[in-house]
Amino acid sequence: MKQSFLFLFSLLLILSSGRLLAASCCVSNTSVSNLMILPSSWQETVTLSQSRVIGDVDANGKSVFRRANNRDVINLAKLDLAYGWNPRYQTGISVKYQNRSRDFNGDNSNSSGWNDLGLSHAYKILPLERIWVFNTLNIPTAKSQYDARSNFSVDARGTGTYQSSVGIFGIKNFKEWDFLYSSEVHRSFARTFETQNQKTEVGSFWGTSATGGVGYIPWRSKARYGFNLTPRYEGAKSVIANGSKANGKGSLVWDSSLNFSYTLTAAHALGVNYTDQTLIGPVRNSLVSRAVSFQFQTKWD
Repeated sequence: MKQSFLFLFSLLLILSSGRLLAASCCVSNTSVSNLMILPSSWQETVTLSQSRVIGDVDANGKSVFRRANNRDVINLAKLDLAYGWNPRYQTGISVKYQNRSRDFNGDNSNSSGWNDLGLSHAYKILPLERIWVFNTLNIPTAKSQYDARSNFSVDARGTGTYQSSVGIFGIKNFKEWDFLYSSEVHRSFARTFETQNQKTEVGSFWGTSATGGVGYIPWRSKARYGFNLTPRYEGAKSVIANGSKANGKGSLVWDSSLNFSYTLTAAHALGVNYTDQTLIGPVRNSLVSRAVSFQFQTKWD
């Protein structure tokens, strides 16, 4: 009788511990929109965002904040679709539609259109650990700064070059907290543009980024409150325009992000994310902006 009681007590303890550990792992994290971190066959994430350029930082780190007569706003609608071929391997596609408006000293310009196409795939390294290695590919289907024609280059919606990245993403869950980390390195490949009798050659270059984040899920809550910090570095690139070569310098910027996710049902979640590039530095040779985005995520088998 005593042994049966001990067995029953041990079983209840194990089950209750499982519920404790499951608290954070079963709440959606919509800030990771292009990766399925919960078991599913399909995942669709719709994101609506607006970003506004706040200032400019030169290669020496000197910043100048923009005034009201210098306005640069991007509205973006993005669809991420992922498919899990098995519990450990998934692929994804990302499409974006963008509107950009630019006002400077009374002159204004506006343009809308499709952005570049993104492809990705990820593999879960260990069955019982939430760690993935991933690879992405950016396909330059949109105009870029090298072949833009509109005033203020507002029709430059893409990178202009093919870009491939490889990286790792992981998340560790505890009773009411989770910690996530990610690191990637990418390569942008050389490309030549010919527009209006002008030939522009863009050299290849490297870049990298890393992310650290923490999330809090109150006991028995369907909500997650998170903070992420992401430094991004783009290497120097060279541009040859009509035989004249210009060597650029590398850029560095830091994304500080607050995010909130709410799991409506096992298949639906909502999220909001605020990103500010003016809070943490150093920043070099880059624009700095602030952005707000809203996500709606759906999963199905």
